[in-house]
Amino acid sequence: MAIRKSISKKFKEKIEYYYNKNKQSIIKSDFDIFHFSVQQKLWESNYYINEIKNFSGDNFAYSETLGEKTQTVTVIMSLDKVEIARYCNLYIDGYFMSVMSIFDSLAHEVNSLFKFLSSDPNTKIYFYTIFKEFEQKMPNSEFYKYTSEILIKKRWWKTLEKFRNAITHEAIIAKNIDTTFDATVEKETLKIPIPDNPKKRPFTYKKDYELKSFIENFHKNIPFTIDRCYKKLTKDLENSKKLPIKV
Repeated sequence: MAIRKSISKKFKEKIEYYYNKNKQSIIKSDFDIFHFSVQQKLWESNYYINEIKNFSGDNFAYSETLGEKTQTVTVIMSLDKVEIARYCNLYIDGYFMSVMSIFDSLAHEVNSLFKFLSSDPNTKIYFYTIFKEFEQKMPNSEFYKYTSEILIKKRWWKTLEKFRNAITHEAIIAKNIDTTFDATVEKETLKIPIPDNPKKRPFTYKKDYELKSFIENFHKNIPFTIDRCYKKLTKDLENSKKLPIKV
């Protein structure tokens, strides 16, 4: 059975086709680095989301023994909430920074194809930087039209901005750890509430967000959006019929 090529792989092959027609058109090594970087950061975000999905707190449980050794012993499984909070914040930080890095790496990749800005490593290029370049120089781009919808209309993008801002400024997101003790099995189960808006403090929890379901629902947008971006870039490339892309 043949392995189906990914959208990003098909896009890369099209770039290589046009590049081989004119090897002076773009700096291919820049494209290769940042195309790989997008896939790497996507892999990292998948790693963190799997850590969050599989997180149960069981590794942070400890037992308390009551009474003398010669008498009946009662064992209570309790959770180390401080350690749980540390690991939850580690995973949240890693996840959202990886996701934002996907889009910043994509911005560098796109710049290497459209040649808006200098390829000097000291040039600061972010997703918004490239968006502004399109807005001013190439508003007919299919990629630009699609990303305009994301930045203006998509709620998940605004969520990403809030979390990136909070994490960059060292906010602790997983602040509250809610646990329930089940006496029948002598064990605590946990719930990690996520604040309504991590940029605003003190945190509020009126929307009743919970770590696992919140991150899982958010992540559904990411692979889908990256695939759509590559589809739109492919259309721009096909309309240009050469590198660098001009539409």
